[in-house]
Amino acid sequence: EASPEAALEHHETPLVIWSNRTGPAEQMGAVSPAFLPYHILKTAGISHPYYTGFLGDMSERYRVVDRNLLLTPAGEATPDWARQKEIDPAIRDFRLLQYDMMFGKRHAAPDFFPETVDKDKVVAHTS
Repeated sequence: EASPEAALEHHETPLVIWSNRTGPAEQMGAVSPAFLPYHILKTAGISHPYYTGFLGDMSERYRVVDRNLLLTPAGEATPDWARQKEIDPAIRDFRLLQYDMMFGKRHAAPDFFPETVDKDKVVAHTS
């Protein structure tokens, strides 16, 4: 079984977020692909209920959310977290919200993706 350090070594890709106004954003260290929209919109100064709200809150708790590893901003690793009997309620909500928006009935759309909600129906998110 791989250590958290080995998992990061095999999955980490260098990342630079660039602003035409300020140049490169600060060094972010390890970041989950799920958090990329948060960092990009934050750097651009754009606010959004899901991308900068919910994902922003999640990124304060975890730098990496992977099916095999959770990593906090302080570098504390929780390998095989999905096999534990109890998981952080924030991670549970994160997984449920992703499932709902991708495969479910999009119950979260009005709160997190209001731009996708028509007054009479929910429409597909196109961005």
